[in-house]
Amino acid sequence: MYKAVVEVRASEDILMEAKSRDTNGALYCVPVIVKDNIDVQGMVSAAGSIAMESMRQPAQAHAPAVARLVEAGAVVLGHANMDEFALGFRTSSSRGGQTLNAFDKSRYPGGSSGGTAVAVALGLAVIGVGTDTGGSVRIPSSFAGLFGIRPTTGGVPVEGVVPLSHSRDTVGFMAANAQDVATSWAIASGQPWCVETAARNAPRRIGVLPMLLPTESGLGRAFADATTSRAAQKGSGSVFVALAEDAALEEVSRLVAQLSKQKSTSYFEFQDDLRKATGLELASIAAVTAGPCEERLPSSECASVVSTMQKKVHGKLRKREVEMYDLLTRTFPALFEAALTALMRAQRLDAFAYPTFKKLPSRISSGKQQYCANNRLAPSVGWPALTLPLATYERLPQGVEVMVPKGRECLLFEIAASLSA
Repeated sequence: MYKAVVEVRASEDILMEAKSRDTNGALYCVPVIVKDNIDVQGMVSAAGSIAMESMRQPAQAHAPAVARLVEAGAVVLGHANMDEFALGFRTSSSRGGQTLNAFDKSRYPGGSSGGTAVAVALGLAVIGVGTDTGGSVRIPSSFAGLFGIRPTTGGVPVEGVVPLSHSRDTVGFMAANAQDVATSWAIASGQPWCVETAARNAPRRIGVLPMLLPTESGLGRAFADATTSRAAQKGSGSVFVALAEDAALEEVSRLVAQLSKQKSTSYFEFQDDLRKATGLELASIAAVTAGPCEERLPSSECASVVSTMQKKVHGKLRKREVEMYDLLTRTFPALFEAALTALMRAQRLDAFAYPTFKKLPSRISSGKQQYCANNRLAPSVGWPALTLPLATYERLPQGVEVMVPKGRECLLFEIAASLSA
């Protein structure tokens, strides 16, 4: 068992919904799996929490992003496992237990939308709907050999989602091919015109950010081989460019180094965001989680789950913390976006590229959490990013992430089509 899914809708409900779909819909009868923190009508959105499972009532309606897919003909199968409250990259929760990697069951699947990614990779659904605050769609998509998008922040409605960080949360999509991701994003964002654009090829200059490359030589070679050979093989005119050393690149490198040391915005926002969305207190949820959790996870893992929640519980922010929060949400994003834009102009780039993750997924027996500065880049500036399954290393898929300026998802899908057709 991979423990990818935590709850499946009643079969009669699924069949009834499928029979009622418009046969002309773009997603007619396409099976969809949804992360456990996104509302599905008639189901409890528990965000992986066994405590929330009993504290919350079933959703009265689909979240808007899901409802739009359903209106286009999709059939929702149920909820997928995730990291508890999306606080991690292992897909380990008191509600669903530990999800296993689709390609190596001894390894973590990435997270926090790991259950969604594994369900799609195993063929249980065609499209996966997840959330991405700091990498939670892109990392598990990479580890599962899928395409996965984090859209422009605010581009897809986040109502009906159990929040982690309102300034960074996005609803994203994953699938085995770029066209299904493009279609899902276009429908959920209200931009169906972009579906046709996604099928066109165009010459593009994609700058590889050197400070984000793997330090492990084997992974580095796998990334280099995938990017150079894929662009040449397809003859699409999409070129991965080695960036020249200049002042613009130096400034981006400096800011990336700062980014890797910054505190997560969820520290400042999660507790209050959760209270506003659900009426529940994080401290109370943490207090009643440990016992029931041990029915589904080892006690050491449950202790980690509870400890992670408790670290997000705090009182009134001190002056220094208020200043840090302002830096994270206002000052730094503006500086970083300006630096990235300047680098694009200086070296005539259409997009940036880098490994989605710089390491192989850790083995579950290690108990190690995985972090990487790469996945924090797009959220920090609100730009859309798409991971493409272009590389493999030690028989495991490794994603190449492409990032473009705000609102240019169509360009992402053009690049994906040129490299993966």
